[in-house]
Amino acid sequence: MQGQIRYRVTIRLVDIYGLPAAGVQAEFVILPAGQPVTVENPPPTDSEGYATGYVSSDQEICVTVEVHAAGVVLLEKPYICFHP
Repeated sequence: MQGQIRYRVTIRLVDIYGLPAAGVQAEFVILPAGQPVTVENPPPTDSEGYATGYVSSDQEICVTVEVHAAGVVLLEKPYICFHP
């Protein structure tokens, strides 16, 4: 192990009309579950629908980040590989 690797994950949420969804809390879920990854969930989305959180690990591993917001799971699921 050489150290912790930290990735920034920025999301943008919009409503069914394509308008920014402000004030929505999102949660990052790491798949597969139980992996040695630290999650810093983003704050609620800003007025443009953006929010930024972080995922980090000190292990060589690849994971999928699933984003849950407003009772739904986003279709886009970033795949992140850590190579400390």
